[in-house]
Amino acid sequence: MPAHLPPPSSNAPGRCAPGLRCLSQNVCGLNAPTRVHQLVGFWAKLNAHVILVQETLLGCQKAITHAELHLLQATQQLGIPPYLCFGDCREDGGNHAGVGILVRSDLVHSGRLVIHRPDQAPSTTHHHDGRLLSLSISWGGHKFCLASVYFPSGDPMRQRLFLTSVLGPFYQANRSRLALMGDFNFTLDANVDRFRTTDPLSPSPSPHRDVATSSVFASLCPDLPCAFRHLHPTKRSYTHFWGTGASRLDRAHVSSPMLPYVMQCQPVNCLISDHRPLLLHLLPATPDTVGPGSRRTRMHFAKIEDLRDNFYDWLEQASLLAPPAEAEEAFLQWWPRFKSQVAGKARSLNRLTAARHQSYSAEVSLAKNNLATSISLVEDGNASALPQVITH
Repeated sequence: MPAHLPPPSSNAPGRCAPGLRCLSQNVCGLNAPTRVHQLVGFWAKLNAHVILVQETLLGCQKAITHAELHLLQATQQLGIPPYLCFGDCREDGGNHAGVGILVRSDLVHSGRLVIHRPDQAPSTTHHHDGRLLSLSISWGGHKFCLASVYFPSGDPMRQRLFLTSVLGPFYQANRSRLALMGDFNFTLDANVDRFRTTDPLSPSPSPHRDVATSSVFASLCPDLPCAFRHLHPTKRSYTHFWGTGASRLDRAHVSSPMLPYVMQCQPVNCLISDHRPLLLHLLPATPDTVGPGSRRTRMHFAKIEDLRDNFYDWLEQASLLAPPAEAEEAFLQWWPRFKSQVAGKARSLNRLTAARHQSYSAEVSLAKNNLATSISLVEDGNASALPQVITH
């Protein structure tokens, strides 16, 4: 990793702040087109550059191919750049587990993010059990290994076996340049990272079963701190909710040399699955060498069929006024005015789009606020708010 520190963190926060936005999410399945469309729309609103998914429930390469097709169709319908998809499933064909990494293709095609090929460095590492997948990438002056992990659930013995046989050796091979994100299915400190509806904030009277797994993780991955705990040493926050409790199972662990570049690590209030996504925002180590490019006309209206058809009809009529191709001088004089008219028509249709969205945005905003309030109450120890989170 680069030895110098990043620039002061004076950049404006939010989805458009400079940096690499990596989102980790247990999706509880990528085999339903409707669910995939929901997820892609959510990822686009967050401006996520790389998405690490767990529990894809894709049991074979054919199922992965179908999921990639659903992802492509969703990006086309939403008018956003497609993803470069990398996936792994169980070698025995089982349809539980499954991990994946999705990289926004425009970052790769522009050269801002490089995925290293096998002749340069290990590109894709997977372990044929659908629980660990990694990419070796370069971005913003960093070169590191980005990995999606999905630990076995509810079985401490299997978790520790996974640590000793898979994750421990993987960490040793990438310890100085690793960002590990995913659903760990155990907590680092059960007294802070778990919530119980009975006596929610009191310490557990006996050691939780997470203690042994957490201890093995700390011994096998000694220099891989939790990015959230680095930024929020004492804050209670949960990513997984069920009928009688909540826990912080979804985490991002980064090698110590990368910690100065962590701008944000925070769960996001969305429950498309039973896990809240986790957003890790990394700052570049060197200035971005790729500029913003040419100014483009925004076409938000293109997602609405009748407005899109309106634009196509107008464009066809306006094009009829173009001078013939042989009259080059006349055509060159006409072209700037035509471009200005196109931009004006797009702005007009965008305003109609905004007006339509506004009719239901108040209801959506109210639902989001209610969810955020309920989650905040649970994190403060109010067990009565848990049903509102579960049923949202």
